[in-house]
Amino acid sequence: MRTAAGSCGTSPVAINDLGAIVGDHNDASRVQRRFLRAACDITTFDPLGSQYTSPQGINNEGPVVGPYVDAAGDTHGFLRSVHGDFAVIDDPNPGGSPLNTVIRAINDQGAMVATLPT
Repeated sequence: MRTAAGSCGTSPVAINDLGAIVGDHNDASRVQRRFLRAACDITTFDPLGSQYTSPQGINNEGPVVGPYVDAAGDTHGFLRSVHGDFAVIDDPNPGGSPLNTVIRAINDQGAMVATLPT
């Protein structure tokens, strides 16, 4: 698989029926980054404020889901649209702090599977 220039340690996580792949890689400075590879294009991304991002799923329409950790150590779910916009998805009843919403997958109808705090 072709990776971003200067990257190493590439780890694909999910693939959809169209061949789009999401995952992680380390850039030339050994900083962990996220990527979306669609056809011959690679896009790196992180939600605003993310200290760590882990893409977990992509559907055939192209949205990417997963968890990210903010500077306070709270884990939020994210949905990245095909246009690159992010939506934060948190359990509406977290039962305390820290937040710990982990989105695991998304199907073609937009339904998501998540691990919520207990």
